[in-house]
Amino acid sequence: MTVYPGLLHQLLETDVGQAGLAYTFSYGFPPLVAYNSVNEGLGTSAFASAFAPSDPASVNFADVAGYQTGLVIQAALAHAPSLSQLALRNAVAAVSGSLRTLDGSFKINAEGAQVGELLPVAQLFPSGSTTKIELVYPPTSATHSPVYPAP
Repeated sequence: MTVYPGLLHQLLETDVGQAGLAYTFSYGFPPLVAYNSVNEGLGTSAFASAFAPSDPASVNFADVAGYQTGLVIQAALAHAPSLSQLALRNAVAAVSGSLRTLDGSFKINAEGAQVGELLPVAQLFPSGSTTKIELVYPPTSATHSPVYPAP
């Protein structure tokens, strides 16, 4: 499994090509996985339309992650009594577990690692001269059965 085909699909398809990506496993990153029931910011569909109104399909995970970061910072600043490092860290911890954004649940552990975003497994399948990303795990989210080994 490699992370980048799920992150920057269009870029890798241009550089590596359909044959090089076919049957590769990756993660199903937003916006492939849509979170529209949010309590902070825009949901995935609304964000894609606002960010790239002429081509919402061009939105990738880097766009989503940047917006998600801004939402977390905004929520932390709203809860922080000052701009000291400790106050900001405590404010991020205070909003942890309560934010649902276009990137899913924001929750950090004691070390500050994001543990709320649970990404499904995806696989890239040939589709004409391109590849299509399909979710293959967990079964409740799957849009396609995994193919292994690759033909």
